[in-house]
Amino acid sequence: MALHRQRTTLRGGTDFADTFFNENSTYWSSTNGRYFNSALSYIPEIPWNDSCASQLIAQSLGFPVTYGDAGFCNSTTGEDFYLIVAASTGGPSSCAFGAPNIPNVVSGTCVGRRKPSYQHRILGNPKDGVRDIPDVSLFAGTLAWGHAYIDCFSDTANFGTPCVGDPLNWTLDGGTSLPSPIMAGIQAMVNQATAERQGNPNFVYYRLAASQYGPHGDASCNSTLGNHTDPHCVFYNVTLGDMDVNCVPLTDSTGAVIGTFNCFIPSGTNGVLSLSNSSYEPAYSATKGWDFATGIGTVNAFNLAKRWPASRLR
Repeated sequence: MALHRQRTTLRGGTDFADTFFNENSTYWSSTNGRYFNSALSYIPEIPWNDSCASQLIAQSLGFPVTYGDAGFCNSTTGEDFYLIVAASTGGPSSCAFGAPNIPNVVSGTCVGRRKPSYQHRILGNPKDGVRDIPDVSLFAGTLAWGHAYIDCFSDTANFGTPCVGDPLNWTLDGGTSLPSPIMAGIQAMVNQATAERQGNPNFVYYRLAASQYGPHGDASCNSTLGNHTDPHCVFYNVTLGDMDVNCVPLTDSTGAVIGTFNCFIPSGTNGVLSLSNSSYEPAYSATKGWDFATGIGTVNAFNLAKRWPASRLR
């Protein structure tokens, strides 16, 4: 497991679900607006997951399961185009202190960071005693469903293009590296709305999310509703899809297999992330409230700034 500094908000990633639902025309105009805008409304979201272990990608391509000889991860299409660990990141804090006795596996004396107070009372967050990530999510798609960011990247020595004229030849980009600066920009809007700088924003994020989701989840802010979500949502609760990825047995420095950990491989070469090695138990599915796939969900920037304590937008 990777080690993380847990001092600030940690972001996950989503992708748009309109292609999965075959509803592109519902959410996108066939022509661009004055500023090359074409989205017609809020678009339903799913966790960003480009791997063959994505249940939604497998389903859309006609595979009922992702694992085993007949599963998507061991198919020709899966191995040729989707055998890639590219998905939103999340999970419980692990090995922040101590050391594992099995490399890359939670074991030995390693322990995670203590769960912060703001995660104790949010629907969906597990009673695991440790810091869980992510906190919030934003779009991070990389074309698996036909969507990505268009950005100006002028370093032609590293596949960029000159940033001149209309954004027709600009770079397509994605991944969770983009939500981080975008969320920082949204937080800057909060600072403007309150006319003061904020400390760790997680205390307010989770308080707003707890009041929105309540004990059972807010059905009106379920991201799957798309353009039918409540216009007052601060967070959109992503409840469809997963960020489980493909996996193989761990090996030591000599290449010898030392075990299968959280990887279900009933047959075939490629397995999928699972809480069990002997049965398929998806580890990171999107659910009501907080989840490891998208945290407390994605953000409506204006509503967040408006609902922030002492906001001048009210």
